[in-house]
Amino acid sequence: MAETTGREGAKQGGSVSGASDKAAATKPGTVAASEQPGGSKSAKPPRAVAGAATRKSSTRPAAAKNTAKKQPAPAARAKEAAKPAAAKDTAKAKQPAAAAAKAKGSAKPAAKAKPATRSVAKRKSSANPVAPEGGMRDKPAATASAPRSAKAVAKAPKGGSTPKGGKFGLDKVGANLLDPMTYVNAYTGMASKVLTNLVPGVEISHTDVIEQIRQGPQGPDVIAAFDFDGTLIGGYSGSMLFNERKKRKEVSKEEMTESITIMFKTMAKMVEANEMVAHAFSKWEGKSEADMEELGGLIYENTIQDAIFPEMREILQAHRDAGHTIVVATSASRYQAEHAVKALGIEHLLCSELEVKEGKLTGKLAGQTLFGEGKAAAIKAFVEGRACAMANTHFYADGSEEVGLMELVGSPRPVNPRSKLREAAKKNNWPILNLSSRGSAKPMDFLRNIAGMASIGAILQTGLAAGAFTGDKRTIANTVMPAWITTQMKLAGVKMRVSGRENLARRPAVFIFNHRNFYDGMIAAALVRTDYAAIAREEMGQTAVGKLIQKIMPTVLIKRGTGSRGEAAKALRPVVEAMNKEGYSVLLSPEGTRTKGNLNSVGPFKKGAFHMAMAAGVPVVPIVIRNALDIAGRNQGAMRPGIVDVAVLPPVSVADWTAGNMAEKIESVRQMYIDTLNDFPAPDDTE
Repeated sequence: MAETTGREGAKQGGSVSGASDKAAATKPGTVAASEQPGGSKSAKPPRAVAGAATRKSSTRPAAAKNTAKKQPAPAARAKEAAKPAAAKDTAKAKQPAAAAAKAKGSAKPAAKAKPATRSVAKRKSSANPVAPEGGMRDKPAATASAPRSAKAVAKAPKGGSTPKGGKFGLDKVGANLLDPMTYVNAYTGMASKVLTNLVPGVEISHTDVIEQIRQGPQGPDVIAAFDFDGTLIGGYSGSMLFNERKKRKEVSKEEMTESITIMFKTMAKMVEANEMVAHAFSKWEGKSEADMEELGGLIYENTIQDAIFPEMREILQAHRDAGHTIVVATSASRYQAEHAVKALGIEHLLCSELEVKEGKLTGKLAGQTLFGEGKAAAIKAFVEGRACAMANTHFYADGSEEVGLMELVGSPRPVNPRSKLREAAKKNNWPILNLSSRGSAKPMDFLRNIAGMASIGAILQTGLAAGAFTGDKRTIANTVMPAWITTQMKLAGVKMRVSGRENLARRPAVFIFNHRNFYDGMIAAALVRTDYAAIAREEMGQTAVGKLIQKIMPTVLIKRGTGSRGEAAKALRPVVEAMNKEGYSVLLSPEGTRTKGNLNSVGPFKKGAFHMAMAAGVPVVPIVIRNALDIAGRNQGAMRPGIVDVAVLPPVSVADWTAGNMAEKIESVRQMYIDTLNDFPAPDDTE
């Protein structure tokens, strides 16, 4: 753009230099550039120029003749000759003119005019295309070019930068989106980050971090400060909240475009990150505080709780066990972070506070954004306010803007660090904690899960062959189910550390497990393996796998939330008969649904499993799964590699259970889960 502006400016510069005019005036038969149509009254007609050019070409070598033949039509050349030339073109014209005169020993009038004509032709071919026939040729050149130059200069941004304006520089959104430099700068920055991440630096596991916490100083004088987005959670709460607002149709097309623009401008270092945060907050103007608190709870339930790194849960617990003072400091708003902070049992939250008037948000900050220096100042004030020392402070964060604060604390903890923080960590030998259990699943994770699901086809053929040989449908289930489940877990990279495996031998029994995600039932089934009946939600029976399971093993489908207790008991009667007559066991979760909350949370138990145990006269065997969330979040549809800890507790007899003491007995079993999760036994083996 800068070059275009320069050329257009040269067009308005007037005539060619005086030296050029003088050279042309002293020789009869020549026409100065300033005397072409649109110039003075003494201008020669285009025909005279053509004749002069023809005479000149006869005195030049063959190469010059070829150049002369390529010159444009006389009228178009006359128009181009009227265009102003820079002084450097005139200087260049003198040199070839003198050389030609010396070589030929001739003083022909046309010879000295030749360089000026060649100079004009050169400028014309390199920068100023000739106007087409019927275009502006009949108008004076100076008059025709001036309006175009003014318009072009007015439109051209200076230096190729994106037009600025408005509160956040977004009043010309279209220009921002179309400016290629926005994307070039953004993706260049992204590529730089990728290249930086190829060199890992000094890495540390979360178990090593926990051990360092246990071995280090104890008590409330030690501060453990955590960033939120990208550190405690894999992802960004701002994006999660924005997506929820889109579902509610609260985001206009204009806001969507502005948000995309400012995101790319931030990535391209054209806008500061705190401006992007302030822009997002400004769109909440007019929202009631109650609505925003409700929205915050919704995004926690739907997305944030699934995004919390399980490793960070364990690190938080280690700090809690050490008696440390724990604080979260984030540039996010209270509505984005507060629900997660409370669920994680953290008492202190430092965040970007928003201005509220008469119960509604004004779209403005109530103070400074806790980003970069703002966050550093807030944490230092928090530490000093408790008469603690920065030297006794742990700081966990991922952002490049956190380098300054990392240098001030005694225990810097970069977590999945971005480029500048990773570079600083390498330079200062700070151990880097790389976590991948949350955030976007990798393509390989999906491929592993798809391969595991698809394996049922080949495994089923083996089971059908075994069933045909024995003539027993039960053989098919006992062949297919354990092989298929084991294959899925191995392909996904999931292993188990098990204690109390000997307690699985008591059959038949009602095996119960705590329910956190889609895969803890599979983990329990991998332990029980054979001779069990399936109990599942009604909608599961409509899937291809569900239909297959119904054909090869006893299955009861329960319609959630409908029917009386009598109807539920009637539906479960075939399972009770299968336990009594055929020795089948039952596998189900007494919670009935995936539990939310802290890592060791256990939901209330329903009575169905215990009614079946009492009716069949068989024991209840608790299977306690400690960390199913390590391999998949509550709502995640793909397993990731990991090790799951499982404890199989001794069978619980229901011989003395009655309708009167049933609730108390069920609660005592639930307490077994809580106690085991809080003090998990060492594993006997790993598979």
